[in-house]
Amino acid sequence: MKVSQQGGARTSPPRKRKKLHPDAPRGGVNSTVTEEEEEQEEEPKIAKREKMEENHKVNGAEKEEDFGELSFKREEFIRLIIQSVQELGHTKAAELLEKESGVLLYSPPVAALIQGILSGNWPLVEQKIGALQLKNPESLLNAKFLIYQQKFLELLENKKLKEALECLRNDLTPLNRNSNKLHFLSSLIMCTSPEDLRRKANWSGSKGDSRSHLITELRAHVSSSLLPPERRLKTLIKQGIQLQTLNCLYHNSSGRPISLFEDHICDRDQLPTEVSHILEKHTDEVWYVKFSHNGNLLASASKDATIIIWDVTTQDIKPIKVLTGHATAVSLIAWSPDDTMLLSVGNEKEKAVKLWDIESGSCIGTFAKHTDYIMCCAWFPDGRHFVSGGNDRTIFMMCIDGTEVRNWKCTRINDLQSLTTATGSLQSVQIKESDYSIWTTKKTIIFKKQKQLLQWNSPKTADICW
Repeated sequence: MKVSQQGGARTSPPRKRKKLHPDAPRGGVNSTVTEEEEEQEEEPKIAKREKMEENHKVNGAEKEEDFGELSFKREEFIRLIIQSVQELGHTKAAELLEKESGVLLYSPPVAALIQGILSGNWPLVEQKIGALQLKNPESLLNAKFLIYQQKFLELLENKKLKEALECLRNDLTPLNRNSNKLHFLSSLIMCTSPEDLRRKANWSGSKGDSRSHLITELRAHVSSSLLPPERRLKTLIKQGIQLQTLNCLYHNSSGRPISLFEDHICDRDQLPTEVSHILEKHTDEVWYVKFSHNGNLLASASKDATIIIWDVTTQDIKPIKVLTGHATAVSLIAWSPDDTMLLSVGNEKEKAVKLWDIESGSCIGTFAKHTDYIMCCAWFPDGRHFVSGGNDRTIFMMCIDGTEVRNWKCTRINDLQSLTTATGSLQSVQIKESDYSIWTTKKTIIFKKQKQLLQWNSPKTADICW
């Protein structure tokens, strides 16, 4: 085996407050002003923005940038630049760009909505949310529920119990939204202090980032043309880099920053071309090799029914463990996310997945669920669950303690890949060359086939979607 080396309306006196949210209309994001001053400044600011909106055509903001079959609106591009500059903290530069281009990041109604949320002016917020273009009728109800929820919590925080009860009864309940959430909000009335409220509600309070978080939540219900997704330009750049790396024939530059000033391409010379070590310990053909995630260990599986763990951190690579226990050739291995365990699969005669502890070198589990040759297996990123699939057209989801979580009948499975997404704690295993994928959260398992989704509820495994 060879190893190569790489070449609300105010009911209390005005108080000082810092505006910290990047979406706040310009005027000094970090400036300290009273709520009374904000209300006095609001009308002329909106009038100024309306005038800029009327004149934005002068600078050609409505033109389209043409790239053959692809095109985009120049105005949207400018808005994303303004958003990115603002998110980087360059508020004055963003304001100057708005003024020079005649393009506003937010229309006057949206700017007034954001200002109203950040200042806690809930009557203004209620007025503006009704005038916005929402994604569908349900979005309006969901948006109002989020707004009234914030209003309710702030009233409780300020110990205005009567007003909070009126908000719960007259604003939240008629929306007929999440009944469980409504019952939870009702229980918060019994909180003994603002600190107790913030702890039980897992809420940062009106002086924390809860208002900024409300703006983020509203983005799911307001049209993206009015309230663009956060860090949108950064997301587009990331997607472009990912596409270029996927199309890079000799891509081998993990861990190194990729320049934005030129198209990404790896030189052929970056590929390993020189033999640095020859590892000779197996007594028969080597069928599979796999580096650990931290790159310190190498596992090799052989036709001789053994798995050897090599320490590759030193110049003199030596075996540190020899895993024996398979009756036949070992055809597949998979490292756990923390590199403390290893899954292995024998040939068609064994029909079992073995689990190994790397430190002790012992087999700590054998899972014989399949009735035919096992083609693949993959870990979930939690390090406690894995899935296996094979010729018996069955997928088994197992816990390392030996518990079978679920099994699914489907097509023949040739390969599996573990993925961690950016959506919260969502973790998934993708079944290659098919239309199936499995996602898990702490309380949810989703098994997806094409676009058909059905749902079951279970007290232990929560939701299952097929």
